[in-house]
Amino acid sequence: MKETELTGQQEYETLKEELGRKLDETSENFIVIGYILKQVRDKCLYLHENFKDINDFGLCIYGLSRATVSRFMNINTKFSIGGNSRDMKTEYRGYGRSKIQEMLNV
Repeated sequence: MKETELTGQQEYETLKEELGRKLDETSENFIVIGYILKQVRDKCLYLHENFKDINDFGLCIYGLSRATVSRFMNINTKFSIGGNSRDMKTEYRGYGRSKIQEMLNV
């Protein structure tokens, strides 16, 4: 194998590993985002800036559609410990890459 092919293979493997880690982080961040949105909703914190509800808050501040806000909160309910925490259920940890697609389709 030529040196450039070996270097390319090493770069490829490094990038694959990094991508896997980032996808795992992303799935865990979905849990946290859902949790935060639920806290803002449940405590009516959106009223501090006179938003009418969590959907108005999500859209006006972050550009999140009603469906996206709902999806994040549903992801938290389904995949977090106790259905309302910042932490992913143990059975989903380390499976971020395989579960991320499932999470996106909740």
